[in-house]
Amino acid sequence: MGNAMLHMKALEDGKYQLLVRAENALGSILLNIKLVSGIPFNQMGKDIKMTVITKNPATPKDDTPTTVTYLIRSGCKDDAEEIMAMINKFLK
Repeated sequence: MGNAMLHMKALEDGKYQLLVRAENALGSILLNIKLVSGIPFNQMGKDIKMTVITKNPATPKDDTPTTVTYLIRSGCKDDAEEIMAMINKFLK
């Protein structure tokens, strides 16, 4: 998808929101999730894989949650380790 900015936003309930925006003129939102302890994050070299269960708003007739896997790629393994450390710090 290209380059993106990863932001951690504090919420009123003491938890955090993971927000990933594209580095384009509009800053399109690529990922916007609340971090909870049940989300599995796995680091694989310079990649971070997470699997979340979402409801797809594009299909209002079907309310069945679907499992979606996201892959966050970084430039190198050290960057991926830094991102994982940040996610683990805010994961409650």
